[in-house]
This record gives sequence, structure tokens and C-alpha cells, in this order.
Amino acid sequence: MFKLLWRIQWRVGKGVGKILEALLLRLAKRANALASRASASDDPLRAAAIRRRNLARLIADGQRAEEDGDFERARALYADATALDAGHADAQVNLGNALRELGRVAEALAAFDRAIAIESNSAAAHYNRGLALVESGNADSAESALRSALEARPGFPEALVLLAEIFEARGQPDRALEQLDAAIRMRPDYAGAVYNKSLILKSQGKFDQSETALREAIASNPENMDLTHALGDLLGGKGSLNEAVDLYRRVLNRSPGQQGLRSNLLLCLNHLESVDRETIFREHQEYGRIARLIRGSRSRQLPNAPEPERRLRLGYVSGDFRRHPVAHFLEPLIEHLDRSRFEVFCYHSGSHNDDMTERIRRCSDAWRDVADLPDEALAARIEVDCVDILFDLSGHSGAVRLGVFARKPAPVQVCWLGYPNTTGLTNMDYRITDHVVDPPGLSERFHSEQLIRLPISQWCYRPYIVPAAAPDAPKDAGAGPTLGSFNHFQKLSPTVLGAWCRIMKVIPNATLLAAGIPEGQAQLIFRERFAAAGIEPERLRLLARTTTVDKYFELLRDVDVALDSHPYSSAATTLDALWMGVPVVSLAGETSASRSAASILSMLGLSELIASSPGEYAEKCVTLCRTPQRIAELKSALRPLLEKSALMDGPMFARQMETQFRRIWRHWCAVQNGSAGS
Repeated sequence: MFKLLWRIQWRVGKGVGKILEALLLRLAKRANALASRASASDDPLRAAAIRRRNLARLIADGQRAEEDGDFERARALYADATALDAGHADAQVNLGNALRELGRVAEALAAFDRAIAIESNSAAAHYNRGLALVESGNADSAESALRSALEARPGFPEALVLLAEIFEARGQPDRALEQLDAAIRMRPDYAGAVYNKSLILKSQGKFDQSETALREAIASNPENMDLTHALGDLLGGKGSLNEAVDLYRRVLNRSPGQQGLRSNLLLCLNHLESVDRETIFREHQEYGRIARLIRGSRSRQLPNAPEPERRLRLGYVSGDFRRHPVAHFLEPLIEHLDRSRFEVFCYHSGSHNDDMTERIRRCSDAWRDVADLPDEALAARIEVDCVDILFDLSGHSGAVRLGVFARKPAPVQVCWLGYPNTTGLTNMDYRITDHVVDPPGLSERFHSEQLIRLPISQWCYRPYIVPAAAPDAPKDAGAGPTLGSFNHFQKLSPTVLGAWCRIMKVIPNATLLAAGIPEGQAQLIFRERFAAAGIEPERLRLLARTTTVDKYFELLRDVDVALDSHPYSSAATTLDALWMGVPVVSLAGETSASRSAASILSMLGLSELIASSPGEYAEKCVTLCRTPQRIAELKSALRPLLEKSALMDGPMFARQMETQFRRIWRHWCAVQNGSAGS
């Protein structure tokens, strides 16, 4: 389940903005007039006028406090308003909203209930009650409250949008789309409803329909930068990277401080072979510069004791503690860490949970669900936990939490796994890598972090499942080799696609199985490119995505040679293919992102499968396809080779990581104690 973007809180008055402000002003003026006209003998009338005037002032001041983000002051003002007039339904609704913002859900619900008791057909009270129930996880009661809101106000599109979120969370996307379409019919320019609709369509793999919805909404709302941002995200996923970058820059020109959007831009740039490494690094530095401006110059003394040999607290921040490569690479490490020397704290910032989530939880000494915590609050939580070394496992991809690291809540901060480049943060002390991904002397100047090159490899592999490896017997003489790609479409650059076309031309009976190509326009463009190179359409088998892990590994068994992506190489997909006995041909470039597969193949002594140019990439693949006996040898040897290698030795991997953890901690202690070398 993902969180839909547009949730509107209906304070009485907030939804009508200036209209309510004018109404309150008129009410106050009328109260003043009544008070001034009242004579000494009209004390009850005068008192009522003063009460109405004070009530209007308290509500108006409360709303201004909410707009400033001061919800405690707003709560106090609304509480004063309800004390002044306990039968004022609107004041009860606003009090409930302030309490909800403060996390006091039970009290908020009580306030909404009081409002409903006063005014049973208060759409705002029913709606906000539903909003509070949604956020507290009580979807069934929330649905009932929203139905009541719609009965009180049939033309209430915000209630329909919130109903859609409930249905989406229940795994009923079609019912969610029905609610959103109804909201859009009520209000054709409702950008939030269109945005949420596009998210659901995207999650269903209906990229073209999602794009159409967004483009139509942008045509009606050209100044809505949220929609422009969403279209950029969608196009990036479809492989239209240049247009995505242009859209991101358009939004950033308006709002330079949108760090999440800037992360999306940086991720896109890593996939573009037309952008040089120097430019990409400057963009990361700009991210770091703006992060410093947003964070400010606040400094504080952390409570961590600078004792070099004590037991250390390691904190891992990720939104991918689930069936995701990050979790599968992390699990062997935290499972085999020496717990007499290290404690593990996991900060789960994702909303998706599965069996892998539970496995990581069991391996942890402390588990924190932090998806709903803003960066400032999460940084404070980490500081309270006295984490010594804090790890970011996402970088500028997935659930980005670099705003936490910009605040430096731990003495030592390290990035690893989720993003194959620098973060750009000067507060990020180290990045874990290896000698192949980042050759000494070539990568240092493109990093804001100091590089920790592990002596063996930065990855430790544990497969999702243990299916039988691919058959090692050569195919029938008439059957050509099957080439395979299982990388996301945005990773497939024009250079690598051109190399694939050349391979298919030279090996006329070869077929290509490509998974991860979105249905619709993306597949059409893919086919057109190969058709232009003279490749018959029946030689291509395109899949949008694999539905299950079992299906994914089953498809791998059908492949003879796997083709790595470029310039954004793959680690997890490469290891999965090798685990299934499928050789992988990779093109190693100059960037860290382009050398993940090369690192893995080098570890296994398979440098014959690593190319240094597009021409060599095609040549190596052609040579392999023309020697089926070599393919058969590799198919039978790869899994045993991988199993015996350091890439699957969890205990040894944990020992080499522990050595590095202790080294960087000792360095920090030496600096604190004034004994560090120059």
C-alpha cells in the first residue's frame, strides 16, 4: 500500500479559505456593533455580542496558528473557544483537527463526536473523523464516517478521495478508481484526485493511462508543480529520462528546496549516458549545499562516549526492509554480527511489510517503525537511541531519508547498498564500496564521502529461494540461444540497446526475453527500435514485469545468456542470474553505477564476461552464443562457484565489515580525544 498524496483536512473554514475569513470578520464587526449599541440595561445582549466576537477571534487565531504549524497553540485557542461555547460544532471540529495533528487521536475523535452530537449532519465533522480513523488504521470505521459525510454533503469530492485510499489499502484498486473518477466528475480541475488516480494506474502497470491522466490535468493546471513532478516520476519509470529531467528542473526552478524531487533528478542522471560524471557530481554537491541551507548551522554535543573498544550501536535506515535486494544483502550481515560487540537498530521507513520484514526484525536488537516520522523527528529519535554508526541504505532512491543524515544525529554516518554514487552530503562520512566498483585514484574526487573499499566485495548474497538451476545440456541444433534482460526499462540506454540489436543481427536464430518493459508505448518503442535494425518481431518476448519471485526465477531458467544494463549496472539481478546458472555479460564504464556486475564477475574469476566498450560487449556475447559448449559448462559451474565464493560467506562478510566499523569508530574517538593523526 502506498500513501496517496492528497489528504485534505477540513477545518471548519479551512476548506473555504478567504470566504470564511471574511465571514469571521463580518461576525466580529457585527458583534462589536451590537456591543456598542447595547445600553446598560441590555447586559445579556451585550454579553452575547462580546461572546460571539471573542469566539470568532479565537477561531481565527487558531487557524492562523495551524497555518504556522503551531498546533499546540491552535489546540489551546480552540479549547478556549469550546469553553466559551460548548455547543459550537465548528469549534469542536477545529479542536479535533488540532488534536489529530498532535497525535492525540482519541481526544480528536471525542471532539468530532461532540460536534456530531451538536450538528448531526456536519459533513466536516464526519469527514475529519474519517481522516483521523484512516490515519489510526481503523479503515472500516473510517469508511462509515466518510459515507456519513457524503450523505450530509453529496458533492464532497475530498471524501471520495479518502474513500479511494481506503479501497487501495485493501487491495481494491478498481473500487478506488471508481471513487476518484466520481470526484473528478464533481470537480474536473481537482488535481489531487487526478494525481492519486495516476498513482494507482501506475501501480497496475498502466503507464500510458497514468500519463494521459497527468497530461490532461497539467493542461488544465499548468502551474501545478505537484502534477509536473508526478509526470516526471512516471516518465522516468517509462524510460523517457530526458523529458523527466526537464520536468524536474522546471519544478526546481520554482522551488529549489524540494530535496525529494532533487533526489529523483539525481537518480535519473545516473541512468543517462549523455551526462558526464563531473556534471553528475556537481548536481550532488548542489543537493548537499541546499541541504545545509535547509538544515542551518545548528550544532550540538552528541551523548555518545568516545570509547574506542566499547560495544557499538549500529543503526540502519531504510524503506526496503522487505522482499527487496537491500534487505537480502543486509540480512547476512546483521545475522552474523558479533552481538557482544555490536547492537543493531533498524529504522523502517517503508509502509510495505512481508516475510522479509519479519526476518530483519528478528535479526534486530531494536526495531523502529518510522515511516510517518518527519526527518527532524526521526533524527531526534536516533539521537535518543545513542546510535554510534548510522547507515543510510537508500541514498537518492526509494524512500529517501537523507534529510535525517543532514542533521547528523549520529557521530559517524555511512552510506551503502541502495545507491551506487555519492550522496553529496558533507555530513555523510563514508561510503562502502570495493576496488572494482570504485578503482583507487579514480573515484575519490567524485565523492563527498571518504570511500571504504572492502577487501573482498561490498555484497553478500542470499537468494530469495532455492530453485533448480538452469539445465546445462546444449539446446537442439536448430534452437538458437535465448538472451535475457531482467532490468528496469529506464536502465536500458540507447548504447546497450544498439549492442543488443547488433548481437541479434549476427546471431540470426537468437531470441530475446526482456522483462521489465512497461506495456503500451514503452514496448512499442522497444519493438520499433529492433524492427529498424531488421530484427523480426517474433524474436522478441517482452514482459511488463514478473508477478512473483517463483515466476522470475522460472524465467531465468529459460535464458542462456543474461545481458547487463548500462550505464546503470545491476548487482542483485546479476547475482540472481548467476545463481540460476546463467552467465552475465556486462559493460563496465567509468562511473560507480556502471561497474556493479563487473565487481561480482571479477570476484568469481569471470573477467571474460566483462567488456570495456559497446563493441566488445556485443562481441563477447556473440562469442558466447556461438560456443554452446561453453554456455553448458558455465550453467553447470556457476551455482557451485557462487556458493563457494566470498559472495555467499555471511560470517566472513560480517567479520570484514566489523573490522571497518571498528576502524572508523576508533578514528572518531581519536578525534574527540585529541589523539588523531594528521
